[in-house]
Amino acid sequence: MWRRTALPLAVVALVVPSGLTAVSAKPTLHATSIAPLTIRGTGFEVGETVRAILTRNRARFVHVVRAGAGGSFTARFPLVAVEPCRTLTVRAVGSKGSTARYAYRCRPLHPVRP
Repeated sequence: MWRRTALPLAVVALVVPSGLTAVSAKPTLHATSIAPLTIRGTGFEVGETVRAILTRNRARFVHVVRAGAGGSFTARFPLVAVEPCRTLTVRAVGSKGSTARYAYRCRPLHPVRP
């Protein structure tokens, strides 16, 4: 009798890995403020050291943070002025392989009409 129930349970254990019990989100970045520029990262590995690399024109600013218990972090760039028509990007690279990217694109104050 136990053989009939043990085999299906063993098959289920092989099909459903234990790692699937926790839902892992894809790492993302978004700006929570532009004065000062504040970037929030989510979906990173818990305790992961993350390098947030901001690029504007040819200048680079690096901020190193550690993802908290929920896999999130906040990086502030107080010396970076966000201008309406300047493009900047922030790339976050984690020590455990997580990566995400955020881009702030040019938004003209007065749209050009044809």
